[in-house]
Amino acid sequence: MKKLKRIILVIMVLALVAAGGLAWLYLSLGPMIKAGIEKFGPEITQTSITVESVEVWPFTGSGTIKNLVIGNPEGYQTDHALALPAVRFRLDVASLKTDTIVIEEIYIDSPEITYEVGFGNSNLTTIRKNIESFLPALEGRQDEFTKATNINSVVLKNGEIALSAKIMLGRKVTVELPPMELENINTASPVKAGAKVLGAVLNTAIGAVDGSE
Repeated sequence: MKKLKRIILVIMVLALVAAGGLAWLYLSLGPMIKAGIEKFGPEITQTSITVESVEVWPFTGSGTIKNLVIGNPEGYQTDHALALPAVRFRLDVASLKTDTIVIEEIYIDSPEITYEVGFGNSNLTTIRKNIESFLPALEGRQDEFTKATNINSVVLKNGEIALSAKIMLGRKVTVELPPMELENINTASPVKAGAKVLGAVLNTAIGAVDGSE
């Protein structure tokens, strides 16, 4: 009987430790993702980036990034380049314990993009150039990131692009952003994965505007 009681006690202790670990994961993973976006995002885009919050449910790996806003490069006047009200994702929680983080899917819903024309350029093409210049520099910083990142699927839907230029005297023209789907983005770091996804979103937006002209 005493042996049985000891076994039960050990099981209870292990259960409490596991519950504590899940609670820690729930409380810390969202803020960690938010901090990572706000730290490395401005390096990638060379603009301001803010995130209202990141929520993660560790039992399912599902989460939501709320109100991610990417500002404009210097010299542009509109409020922002991209505003993403909700980015939903699902990650393989078990992969957090391995050398490669696996994100099963990312769903970008109803992005609001502003395409502001400048002097022979635009805010979106400027950010795209900033990303392109950032990626080679990242190769020499791999020791900062201990985990590779694989994204199985990225879907973007229900987006709009507002066209703006000084010559339009404050008026804006809205263009529909085509749906976008990507598969199997495999990179050496989560920062590089984020840069690739953002670059694809910009390419879709720029292509939509160019096709509307």
